[in-house]
Amino acid sequence: MSDKDRIAFIIYHRHILYLRNSIMSHSEWCNTLGISKEEYNKLVRGYIKDNIIVYYQGDFKYNEEVINTCVDTYKQIALDNNLVDYSVYCGVLKGKVGEIWKPILKVK
Repeated sequence: MSDKDRIAFIIYHRHILYLRNSIMSHSEWCNTLGISKEEYNKLVRGYIKDNIIVYYQGDFKYNEEVINTCVDTYKQIALDNNLVDYSVYCGVLKGKVGEIWKPILKVK
């Protein structure tokens, strides 16, 4: 997913970092931050698009760490991005490039 109207985020050393107004992928962005590929694959990351916050790890999967991070941070992400009426998900069903990929587990 790399369209300009989405806000990418990563949880890095307990901080939420945002990438706004960019078509850069999470991988490209993390590379510019000096984050190794190995560390990148372990990061909980996600995006905000159309009032939906989506979290995942690795290959768009979710696990207990992703769910716990989501529950601990989604309110702050909503506040930081002026979201009022929003949904929160963990994990994404991968589709084809250019398609809208469907989030999996609804948290809020």
